[in-house]
Amino acid sequence: MNLIKHLEIEDIVKSVDSSLTYLGSFNRYPDVCLVLHNGEKRVLKIGLDSNGHIKQEYDALCKIGNFQGITNLIQRYTMPNGNMVLLKEFMEGIPIWKSSPEIVRKNLSEVFDHLHKIGIAGFDFFGKNFLYHPKNLSVKIIDLGDVSIRERCASGTFSYMIEIDKEHLAKFY
Repeated sequence: MNLIKHLEIEDIVKSVDSSLTYLGSFNRYPDVCLVLHNGEKRVLKIGLDSNGHIKQEYDALCKIGNFQGITNLIQRYTMPNGNMVLLKEFMEGIPIWKSSPEIVRKNLSEVFDHLHKIGIAGFDFFGKNFLYHPKNLSVKIIDLGDVSIRERCASGTFSYMIEIDKEHLAKFY
């Protein structure tokens, strides 16, 4: 990311909440920032172009509530242009491919079972969407922007998505 983009994002962060301290953006994702909020590291996801992904993640986070298998929502903001911004938990972790496959599968299976029961399915099975914490052996989903919510699915589609999730998990990693 070039310096101009860095400064633009830093300005956006301050305009969203002047109490946030911008610490940097994640590689290739300038609209996903590490910030300091009330003395704790948090992730700020900025809806720069369209609210589709951020709105879907927000709706899923609201439906889920606090849950140990995801990075939870701390606060929602709205930018002056109407775009949504999410402040989420930050989890120190490593990419899941650097962890034990058995632990990852067991953790994700438990997380997916819970989320399927409450009406969330259709997970994006990219390694970048999951983090592994080696000290407490936990896995968290860090991006829910592409999931589907049962109430918004056509008849039969949600059950099919659960089966696809199970197939992907069996092949994943």
